[in-house]
Amino acid sequence: MTYLTRRNLLQNLGAVSFVGSLGGIGCLSAQMAQAESFKDYKALVCLYLQGGLDHADILIPQDAHSYNSFVTNRPEIIRAHGATRRREALLSINTDADDGRHFGLPPELAGIKDIYDQNEAAVLAGVGPMIEPVTRADMDAARVALPPRLYSHNDQRSAWQAFAVEGARFGWGGRFADAILRSDPNADPLYAAMTAGSLDVYLSGEKARPFRVTPGGPNGAKMLQTAGSFGQTLGDEKARQVMRSYFEAQRTSSENLYMKDIVAAQGRAIPNSEKLGEALSHSLGFTTQFPNTNLGRQLFAIAETISVQHLLGNSRQIFYARIGGFDTHADQHKKLPGLQRELSDAVVAFRTAMLELNRWKDTTVFTMSDFGRTVVENGTGTDHGGGGHHFVLGGSVKGGRVYGRLSDGDVASNYYTPFRGRLIPTVSVDQYAAPLGGWFGLQSEELGSILPNIGNFETRTIDFL
Repeated sequence: MTYLTRRNLLQNLGAVSFVGSLGGIGCLSAQMAQAESFKDYKALVCLYLQGGLDHADILIPQDAHSYNSFVTNRPEIIRAHGATRRREALLSINTDADDGRHFGLPPELAGIKDIYDQNEAAVLAGVGPMIEPVTRADMDAARVALPPRLYSHNDQRSAWQAFAVEGARFGWGGRFADAILRSDPNADPLYAAMTAGSLDVYLSGEKARPFRVTPGGPNGAKMLQTAGSFGQTLGDEKARQVMRSYFEAQRTSSENLYMKDIVAAQGRAIPNSEKLGEALSHSLGFTTQFPNTNLGRQLFAIAETISVQHLLGNSRQIFYARIGGFDTHADQHKKLPGLQRELSDAVVAFRTAMLELNRWKDTTVFTMSDFGRTVVENGTGTDHGGGGHHFVLGGSVKGGRVYGRLSDGDVASNYYTPFRGRLIPTVSVDQYAAPLGGWFGLQSEELGSILPNIGNFETRTIDFL
């Protein structure tokens, strides 16, 4: 159950429609004069793949023995995929495996494979929410603490994003932004955490609130500025001012604290959106064409925002995008390839735009999802699993390799739970987040306070950046 409080209502208001929070970019000419002081820019871009990414259809075994085991566990899915999941169709990648096993990516991820081959992308294997290290024997004997409500979409989504079940108030992305805001008094909280997708808890912090970005700038501000929005008569400007007054809630009064908060937040929405719109009008610009897909449009909006960082003035920004459809209980062969292609094409376009802007080394993109999926099929689909494999991409990534432990294809082995091949995580979300936070500029004590379980693991960080 989600508990409503005045504080978490305000957290959610921060990104509703084009509602912002306190602050603004101030005078753009002054910001331009200060641009030289923000050369050390870094951006984290989280791509959330909602529904539970099938990790076994991401990193696919390619040597004969392992591939045959894979087919044995998924005969109907492999048959339905046809030629695209045959061994010879897989895109071989280097994994540094020294036990004779080989792996490949599906052909729909050709763009990500190219980035991987340029040592700018890595795979993190077996990542999932963990409180402490766990083995199959530990789980069977119930002798270690496990995250609550395993295999529940909403709760595991929250565990990935906030280390707690549904109803958590702060996500680790928002808390990363909070830490940066504490150390950089010149940073604007309004533009520290920005979502191009949904209003998930990931970007919610005590001071940082997610600000929504859309392609071409905030929609609300554009409506007030566009000629003809209110007709072509002499009363056009009067209508515009009436609508602005409505948006800013200038005539609304209430003694109710919740209503006062809503009115105050809505009243800041238009001017804050206009400030971002003004910055975008001075964008450095890029010519890269993005695919007209859900994720393509979101990454285009993020790229646009990064292009005006020299005006917004924040030296650190965290972005969030989300696409759904990964809950593939049936007809996985019809759904997953298109989602994989959408992910790959959008990431390739985003990388190209960042190279144009000379920001690729300053940007790290990473994926998250509710959980992995069962290795053993349920017919034409897969069910909720445990750990999974994820991508990290960027000009600073030590890429071209797989980090973490590569599981074998034997679902009876200790890599999996006894039930239908749920992968047991070997890398915690804390360990996944720690190097991202360190690269972003957080100190070890800050990471220790944000990542609640990191002290339970002997290896506290993974050196992929």
